[in-house]
Amino acid sequence: MRRQIIGSGTLLASANAFAILCSFARNIIIARIIGPDDFGVAVLILTMATAADLLSDMGWDRFLVQGGDEARAPNALSIVHRIRMVTGMAAAVLIMLAAPALAHLVEAPEAALPLALVGLVCLIRAAVNSDFRLAQRELHFRGEAIVETSKALTDLIIGIAAALILGTYWAMLCAVAAGAVAAFIASHAVARTRYTQAWDAVIGKAALAFGTPLLANNIVIFGAGHFDRILVGAGLSTATLGTYAAGATIAAGAQAVTNRTSISLGMPLLSAVTSDAAAYAARFRLAGVVISSAALLLILGAALVGSDLIRLLFGAAFQPEPMMVAGIGLAAAFNILRIWPSIGLMAHGKTKTLPLANMVRLVGPILAALALAQGHGVVAVTFCLAGGELLGLISALGWHWREIGGRVGDLILIPLALIIGAGITLWLTTLFANDLGSRLILLAVGTLLVAGYAAAMGRGAASRGTNTIF
Repeated sequence: MRRQIIGSGTLLASANAFAILCSFARNIIIARIIGPDDFGVAVLILTMATAADLLSDMGWDRFLVQGGDEARAPNALSIVHRIRMVTGMAAAVLIMLAAPALAHLVEAPEAALPLALVGLVCLIRAAVNSDFRLAQRELHFRGEAIVETSKALTDLIIGIAAALILGTYWAMLCAVAAGAVAAFIASHAVARTRYTQAWDAVIGKAALAFGTPLLANNIVIFGAGHFDRILVGAGLSTATLGTYAAGATIAAGAQAVTNRTSISLGMPLLSAVTSDAAAYAARFRLAGVVISSAALLLILGAALVGSDLIRLLFGAAFQPEPMMVAGIGLAAAFNILRIWPSIGLMAHGKTKTLPLANMVRLVGPILAALALAQGHGVVAVTFCLAGGELLGLISALGWHWREIGGRVGDLILIPLALIIGAGITLWLTTLFANDLGSRLILLAVGTLLVAGYAAAMGRGAASRGTNTIF
């Protein structure tokens, strides 16, 4: 099983890394072509697409992988297809209705049409064949890898071509739509069963019971993790939003790779041992070490060289403040580690706790809105959001301890290591703000220290969970 886990993890991580790399490259190239102002509107198009996904995805794929006897019924997949289509249609209507108001809010009324057309993209995504998700039960991720890479590559190619031809934010809509079509085609191509829709009251009720808490959680996720784009665009300008989004792109790539891989690989691994407390504790600690190491590397890179990297990649038109990028990296690092206890809760079927655990993250956008109202700039916004993410991490850890238990030392020491590492990194960033050479050296030293931390803590997890990790 160890070999299968390593192979599956490598395949999934590679596919996720490729998808994020394509998204990263798409954003950079489109931004360089259309400039900060138009890129700000393009980011709003992406925000609407994210909202559509979060509103329509109530964890149906997770239900198929993780659900009980109802999820393993022969017609469960067809029922999930029916529910996904209905929720996708509802989300599409909401997006179309909200588009004009959002365009007016950011003082870009001409963007109302492309924002509304995101609703059509939502319908395409709703028609994906979810059969490839069933293979996750046996830790087989080939189908998911094909779907994700096809979507990402098409998104990249069409986005670049549209940017060169159109030269405006419409390029982002073309990219998102093309990616959705590619995912639709690939999902049907790799499916082992024909796409059908059906309904059964018992299975449908079980799926809705599983997914409804996740919908509430998704709404909280959007408010805490994506509403900042709207705040910056409305409170400052679309040009400032473009620069802010350039900074967020740096952190979002690493964040997305870590979160996707952690959920897709961690869920089946933890779900398989929920009845064995010792095995679960060992795997849960190891997951925390791995995820916190990724979070530490993210804050190191974002704080020490993030602003320099943005100017290099996005061009001279983008001039982010170093502490803005550091604040974005800090928020992303806390967000990454919050996935750790969240996976444990989902593995135990405690999905109803997720909205409650995430709700405190809304403090971040609320504080950011107040900061903008008081005349503060984008740097203050990023650190307000980081504060909200820290509260979300603490809340998720508390809910995991309450609902599942766990070693208190692990639940405290692993987050504490991240907080201390982040604090030292931010202090060094201000100390060597004008010395790139010193910051590069600090980045190398910090990376070695994180590797040492991961090795030491990982050995501790293995020694405590001998013969139970795999």
